Amino acid sequence: MPDDPLQLRLDAAPILADMVTENLILRLYQPGGVPQPDDPWFHDAPGDDGLTQAQKDLITKGLTDAAIAAAKATWDHSVQDIINDVLAQARSLLNSIVEATITKQMVTLQTDQESLAIEVDTWGARIGANAAAIQEEKLTYANDKLALAETIDQVVAGNAQAITAINDTKLAYVEGDTAIGKRIDAMVSEVGQNQASIVDLSETMADNEQATVNRETALEARLGASADAKIDTISKANATNYAAMVAQVQSFTVTLNGNSASIANEITARVAGDSANATATQQLSVRVGNTEAGINTINTALYTPGGAIASQITNLSVQVGNANYNASQAISISSQYGGRWAVNLDNNGYIVGLILNNGAAGSGFWVSADSFVVAKPGYAARQGFVVQYVDGVPQLSIQQALIGDANVNTLKLAGNAVTIPQYREGSSSQVSWNGNGPYQAWVEQIYYPQATSIVALISWASIAIDSSTNSEVLLYVDGGLVLDTAVSVLKDYSQSATASKQFWISAGWHTFDLRFGDNWREGRNQLQRWAITLLGCMR
Repeated sequence: MPDDPLQLRLDAAPILADMVTENLILRLYQPGGVPQPDDPWFHDAPGDDGLTQAQKDLITKGLTDAAIAAAKATWDHSVQDIINDVLAQARSLLNSIVEATITKQMVTLQTDQESLAIEVDTWGARIGANAAAIQEEKLTYANDKLALAETIDQVVAGNAQAITAINDTKLAYVEGDTAIGKRIDAMVSEVGQNQASIVDLSETMADNEQATVNRETALEARLGASADAKIDTISKANATNYAAMVAQVQSFTVTLNGNSASIANEITARVAGDSANATATQQLSVRVGNTEAGINTINTALYTPGGAIASQITNLSVQVGNANYNASQAISISSQYGGRWAVNLDNNGYIVGLILNNGAAGSGFWVSADSFVVAKPGYAARQGFVVQYVDGVPQLSIQQALIGDANVNTLKLAGNAVTIPQYREGSSSQVSWNGNGPYQAWVEQIYYPQATSIVALISWASIAIDSSTNSEVLLYVDGGLVLDTAVSVLKDYSQSATASKQFWISAGWHTFDLRFGDNWREGRNQLQRWAITLLGCMR
């Protein structure tokens, strides 16, 4: 006689235990499909089994081993495997229905060591290819080590083109200080390659050392190979004398003709000894053709004896063919290392970003960019800092600046390009000798960032010898006259004259206008050159 207890049971009687649907469902069959009134294995009177003790021993041992295996089995099958098993059972049940049928199958076994009760009720109806069936299976079992109760309910309807199956399996099991509960609810509708399904798997377990809850729920609508929509949720909770944790993974996925969009959330919280951590992750992604876009966010809070850390990381990515574009931001604060904030932009390999750091070693702010712009709201942005190449070497260039107090070791001014002082010069040819003096020599708008005391220095020289009065110079600011040299006499060749004036101007843009008086008798034939310097002192 073989040693396998399941094989012993199969050899002993026509009651078959077929472990399907994650090893949790006990299927009961009788060869031939229809019980006979005189068959000792099926009868209506509990206790009147007519079995020999050897037969009882073989059956109960096989059922005991099968029950323990069902209760302790881990979920190692996919949801799709469960759906396939449910459909296979449904089709098998429908194939057994040939006409309107109601059957009841019962078995009871009782010994000093073991107790068993089984009932299988079936309702069926068929007209041509259309068939419907309901089957309820109930099993209870107990011995000096364990107790088991299980129910399996099936509701099925189908024909040659379509089928719908609803399966509900419940299992309660105790052995010593271990208690286990398992349940599978499955609902499937299928027409050809189109399928809609809901599967809910639940499990509870407790003993003297731990308590555990597992649950998975899956919803799916599939239209052949062209379209699919799924929602899947997996939850877990576990508590022991040393640690407690919860976790949940949730995913939403849709596909249509190769294009897809998905959202995935993962949450974990755990406490173990004197450590604790909580993590939440979210992923969003889409794909159309050769283009993909995604957002990935990770939030973490962690405590260990070495310190506490809180962090948030966000990454955005886009891929078009072989080109990749990424943007990431990372924020973290640590009781041991301080805080850090970083932003990074990757434009297909060209990376810019900034970092702000504050820790025990000090603080810092780093910028990696071609330019750095600071602007007041409502005003045009000005590039304050620009990184540019000078003789092939990147250097920092300050385009505009107001320095209140500067201590400079070495100052180099390219082309003497400074805002203060302002210096302009010219010749007679630049003066508008149009016969309607005063004659304009120079006009320009100059910006001063704050109120400034201006000293204007003007010089000019003649080219002719003349004993007459011929050299009046005037300076206007914003249309107002601030300097008038009146009349001066230049008698010698290349003789020069100077004049100066101090005045205040407000912050902002101002128009400076230099003119020569209308008493220059011979105009350009007398004026040789001129110059003006504006010295400013801001307080």
